[in-house]
Amino acid sequence: MASTSRSSATRALCGAAVFSILVVLCLGTDAAAQPQASPYFELGQLACLDGGVLRSYPPRIMRSTRPTNFRDPEEVRWKPYLYRYNPASGKWRLIQTRSWYRAYTSSNGFFQDAFGGNGWTSIAAYQGQVLFVPFTGLGPGRYKIKNFLYWGWQDRTYYSWSGGACTFR
Repeated sequence: MASTSRSSATRALCGAAVFSILVVLCLGTDAAAQPQASPYFELGQLACLDGGVLRSYPPRIMRSTRPTNFRDPEEVRWKPYLYRYNPASGKWRLIQTRSWYRAYTSSNGFFQDAFGGNGWTSIAAYQGQVLFVPFTGLGPGRYKIKNFLYWGWQDRTYYSWSGGACTFR
């Protein structure tokens, strides 16, 4: 009887060990599939104005992912997505998007691009400097911006929610 109980305990211990190894392997695979941490950035602010107007300001800082200078800058991009909170579902729902905006950064920070634009410019319209992106005509509700950030040298896109939200009544 002692032999039976010892072999049951051994089987249980072996089963637990195999299970633990599988869990570690699975978690290791998932962890490896997760995206790397993004390069350093600081998002711009949100401004909530009367009349249902939300202004999303571009990132204040997007550091280069490699050593650079003004002769060899890194292209960075930013794209704001406007979300509205749906209290019935308890989820944020995509309302509007904008095209990509572009800037160039070096190890020292943003600088004027070769074609005369300062800081952030619209890729679609290639306008001059973009100080903020307006979202207008917003009805009552709570709104938030999800920022998509792209680094050219890495060829990777990351996202981050802006701090705070705008509530219109």
